[in-house]
Amino acid sequence: MNLLSSYLKLLSIEQEKYPVPKVYWIRMSKHYEITNPIGHNHGGAVYGHVFSELQPSEEQLPSDFSECIYVGKSGRGSYPDRKGGPNKNPTITSYLYKRTIHHRDRYAGTATVSSDEKRKYGLYEDKYGLGLDVMNGTDTGKPLWIGLIPIPLGMPDSKKENWLLTYERLELLKYRISFGESPLLNLDEDCSRKDLTSFSSTFSSVDITNFTKQ
Repeated sequence: MNLLSSYLKLLSIEQEKYPVPKVYWIRMSKHYEITNPIGHNHGGAVYGHVFSELQPSEEQLPSDFSECIYVGKSGRGSYPDRKGGPNKNPTITSYLYKRTIHHRDRYAGTATVSSDEKRKYGLYEDKYGLGLDVMNGTDTGKPLWIGLIPIPLGMPDSKKENWLLTYERLELLKYRISFGESPLLNLDEDCSRKDLTSFSSTFSSVDITNFTKQ
């Protein structure tokens, strides 16, 4: 008996109660057309960024594509955005929209990138370059798409974060099984891209067998 089979049964039950009928795909440069509505209506989504000549179908997951460069998640619904000024009514903005803006601006090269982000987005720049022409596939014919797997409608708020965590991890696992590594920008998932000069890489941990011998 496989002790983990109980998790598979639980996933099956949850999928029947809260089905996801399709994946929403749109060009990254036009994400604003759907990220805010999905963020408002569903409360968030697991998402993937994929370079593909053709728009993926709604039956395809980001992890189906070798050029899926990032898998992430965003929840927490929406918030009142007062960037228009204190004297104007706030705009209700979803965290999913805000998170996608964060990625888009770094792919476009229009954002000030923090020191912690330089290595991550530097990998993108080294492989693809920066700018809207890259995202739109102007020169290569291969645009950057975002695929959104929304939190199922009707799911209680108490389950949403667990759902996001579960399916983000499953997307990353599925990609690794298919392609033998993590997506390009999921640095935390791939030891081969670990910074060998970092403290955690050079630190020698205490041998746990020392404790078991006592």
